[in-house]
Amino acid sequence: MTDQTTLTVHGERQLAALTAQLFGETTREFFCAANDLHTWTRPEARDTIVRRLRPRTAEGMVVRKLYTPAVLADEEQRLHLFDVAAAGGQVRVRAATLPHETIIIDRRVMILAGRSGARGREFTITTAPSSSGASTP
Repeated sequence: MTDQTTLTVHGERQLAALTAQLFGETTREFFCAANDLHTWTRPEARDTIVRRLRPRTAEGMVVRKLYTPAVLADEEQRLHLFDVAAAGGQVRVRAATLPHETIIIDRRVMILAGRSGARGREFTITTAPSSSGASTP
């Protein structure tokens, strides 16, 4: 993706194909906010992202995860939280549900998940700065 690009894709396969390289290029910070780990229908994609990011944490990259209490519902999800924390990631659980899942990579790329439709779930990917000029979280 080039600077100041915003595009929308449909379906997790299309998202993965377009963003796979971005996850491998993450150097400073990876932020993910989601209600739980089951928001993605392709858990193998999550596993691939984890494998790509894990070596970066040893190099000082910060991983931040924000979830709702739904992530505590089963053991697999709880173990994931412990794995993230054991690798040096920061994990928070908040009481309110999140309206959309969001991923922010190095404060330069944002992926916002939308609703499912006839062509699959919609995802907006942007490298454009906000119109207000405010910095990202």
